[in-house]
Amino acid sequence: MTDWTFREHHFWSCVIVALAIAWLIWLPAPEAKAQIQGPGQYIVVDGDTIKSPAGVSYRIIGMDTPETFQARSECERRLGLNAKAQLEKLLASGRVTVEERGLDKYRRTLAVVRVNGQDVSELMIAQGYARKYDGKSKRQAWC
Repeated sequence: MTDWTFREHHFWSCVIVALAIAWLIWLPAPEAKAQIQGPGQYIVVDGDTIKSPAGVSYRIIGMDTPETFQARSECERRLGLNAKAQLEKLLASGRVTVEERGLDKYRRTLAVVRVNGQDVSELMIAQGYARKYDGKSKRQAWC
């Protein structure tokens, strides 16, 4: 049995740490955490934010709707209430899947939301209740 010098021990410790880091880097990304609920389980906060039965607030990725709480005008507030009502209808119409995708600047969990497999953002945009939104561009006026 050989006695390792401090340098040899340090060298092999560094090699092991480097291999562990390399292994972590090349691991596949974790699957998005998905929650599935029946109709009517989520509370609609506004046209692009929902709250889970557990109290987690989700900002729906891919769309922006008019504001209801901090609307710039009465016209925007009315449009926001219409978007909220439409989102409530959509979520009540079938099986809801929420796939978490990180946090936004307000600490809400970003999520892709689907109803019966259909992307809620795409539906809301197609129906005229929302606009495409990448989370970075400046909000445009609604009225």
